[in-house]
Amino acid sequence: MTSTAYILLGSNLGDREKYLSSAMAMIKEIPGLKLCGSSSVYSSKAQQMASGTPSFLNQAIKVKTKFTSIELLTALEKIEQALDRTDKGKQLSRTIDLDILLYDTEIVDTERLTIPHPELLNRAFALIPVIEIDPTLVHPLTNKRLKDYLNDEDFKLVRQKEENAPVSC
Repeated sequence: MTSTAYILLGSNLGDREKYLSSAMAMIKEIPGLKLCGSSSVYSSKAQQMASGTPSFLNQAIKVKTKFTSIELLTALEKIEQALDRTDKGKQLSRTIDLDILLYDTEIVDTERLTIPHPELLNRAFALIPVIEIDPTLVHPLTNKRLKDYLNDEDFKLVRQKEENAPVSC
């Protein structure tokens, strides 16, 4: 059985563009996973972090996979480690961050993984790129379209840095 997952890539340390492109290249090489969509790259100020923290670049991707959500998380964590992510602590700068935002309509709430991502609806920098890929996406807990959680102010906080060519399965 194949599942669809949406993953957010983020970086605010070092060569942010290179970390995003390296993570994307490594994700494409994972056996049993196929890239089906990719958003533009967006820039936003770091939120809930110390003043002066470098801004983030974010990009969302859509993948089809035969992995379970936990297996996908494990594969993504290996990529984070390979790209010098040393600490999974919250509110810390990072070379790369790979978050599973949605995995089909699955709801997971474990110590290691929560799907849908618990902060998805509060983060324009995650919602905007995901909606770019699929504007009809519905949140599995609220059954509301993700785009209904955005307002005009959100689009002022997150700016498109680089357009990406569409990919499809």
